[in-house]
Amino acid sequence: MQLLSLHDLIDESGEEIANEILSSFCVSRNPDVEHFIRKQAVSYEKSNNARSFIFVNETGKPLGFMSLALTTLTVPGNISASLKKRLRGFGRFSSENVPCYLIGQIARLDPTDREELSGDAMFAEVAHAVETARRMFGGRIVSVDCIDELVDYYKDRGFTPLNKIDDLNQMVYLIREDGEPLFDRRD
Repeated sequence: MQLLSLHDLIDESGEEIANEILSSFCVSRNPDVEHFIRKQAVSYEKSNNARSFIFVNETGKPLGFMSLALTTLTVPGNISASLKKRLRGFGRFSSENVPCYLIGQIARLDPTDREELSGDAMFAEVAHAVETARRMFGGRIVSVDCIDELVDYYKDRGFTPLNKIDDLNQMVYLIREDGEPLFDRRD
């Protein structure tokens, strides 16, 4: 399995070809992710609001998709003082906003199964991307907004529920400094 950068695909093949390829991607179990891939991924990429990648097998068959971005996390007022302190980190005692990495989208494409592309394989690539960025720029938090059905999945990977915004659960992963691999969980 390897990753194909959407940025590189656009540069090499053009926006029209990239849109054509993405328009064939199906994620029937999550229409919001499918809509993003088909209708928004290229514009997010071109505007530098996210970086997206396509998981492909050795023959080039698309298996999955992920989109990562930088964002700020608003620390909710209704959480414990200790969690606020952990989120803000050293020197940010009163800050309401903290920088974080965002997993914007991550999904297997239809009809890909877990044997072809496991959750562990996808999260290993997310971890690699976050660690690469973190070595260059710092950062301590990874955030994801997910539907109710995925809360336990993210909890199993070490995420903590933080807030509910509209129909999505905002969850955070606090990166540890002890060398433990990110998201070292099993699905």
